[in-house]
Amino acid sequence: MQTGTYTDSFHLRPSDLVSSTNPGLQKDLTPFPSPNNCIISGPKECGKTSILFHLAHRLAAHDRRVLFITSKSALEEGQLLLPEGISHIDNLWSMISLKYVESTSDILRLLSLLHLAEPLPDAILIDNLQTYCFHSSTTDHHRGMSSDAPHQHKSKDALFCKILAVLKDSADYIGQKKGRTCFIAASFTTTSGGRDTGGGGGNSSSSSGDGRILHICQRWLPIMCDIKGKVTIPSV
Repeated sequence: MQTGTYTDSFHLRPSDLVSSTNPGLQKDLTPFPSPNNCIISGPKECGKTSILFHLAHRLAAHDRRVLFITSKSALEEGQLLLPEGISHIDNLWSMISLKYVESTSDILRLLSLLHLAEPLPDAILIDNLQTYCFHSSTTDHHRGMSSDAPHQHKSKDALFCKILAVLKDSADYIGQKKGRTCFIAASFTTTSGGRDTGGGGGNSSSSSGDGRILHICQRWLPIMCDIKGKVTIPSV
């Protein structure tokens, strides 16, 4: 098996983030560069969690074991959209291990001990990464970075760096152990509909905070998929 091919190392493509039932949309998507660990950012209820589940299913279809980390309360609050034609009883879901993590200390503990997992995952997906910049589960209901004092900004920034560094170290170890790249993807909920581009509008301090954190994330997760708007689910 040739190193670096799609078969021995999952290379993320834009088509992996959308349903294969829409070939027209897939055709228009620009290819991602490599390395392609990614972060999916956007406002609340724009479909980030659904996209991560779509991606998990695509990884499982490529015979990849997936560790999907999320907050139970956040998952229960949202409405999950599965890919068209895919059932919740699809056999591929057995390749996806769902792990509920509610606090910073818990996610650091989980990632630090990931090398002991059996079997080792081929991909690590984290939903609502911003949740874990807080120190206790009592604040996990927040969905974005708010305006704060400078020293608190630094504390949150340092915490993000620590989580991402431990995540990357764990993925690198797994990759060395398994002989192929352990893929990483995460979602991040912004407070003002996207990153601050200097164009005004929304809460500028919150937007600036989002942009700062996302810039930090790109050191470890270089591909940024920024979603605009919200998903409207028709009533049945």
